[in-house]
Amino acid sequence: MPENEIICKTITSFFGLSNVEVLNNFRLNSDEVLERKNTHYPARLLYLSRVSKNKGIFKLIDAMKIINDKKTLCCLDIYGKTEFTKDEEDIFEENLCETISYKGIIDNDFVSGLFSNYDILVFPTQYISEGTPGIISEALIA
Repeated sequence: MPENEIICKTITSFFGLSNVEVLNNFRLNSDEVLERKNTHYPARLLYLSRVSKNKGIFKLIDAMKIINDKKTLCCLDIYGKTEFTKDEEDIFEENLCETISYKGIIDNDFVSGLFSNYDILVFPTQYISEGTPGIISEALIA
């Protein structure tokens, strides 16, 4: 089941299938989505996905260093399961600092409420077969 109409039409026409329907990427939410708070300074950035090189985490860390070079303008909290080689894990951990924090894996029940604590969602994926990222749908829901 594809996540949007374009993919659905492509699959139906390419494979000649007639039993294909769209299944939107969604999550059932609790009623505890927090109300939006005032913007923070420095800005609070949220990365919520698998934490790996092909999801763009190292480019994001490099960008954070450039942005905060002279003055702390933003802080980044990273949530998700890490998928690194040993060398990548060492580099990742060496780059964690006062403005870049790894918060671990968050339970699915708390994902929607998490967005209200941040000003900006960042998703610098370089994943070659990225379809419709679930995190974008989740951000829109929140």
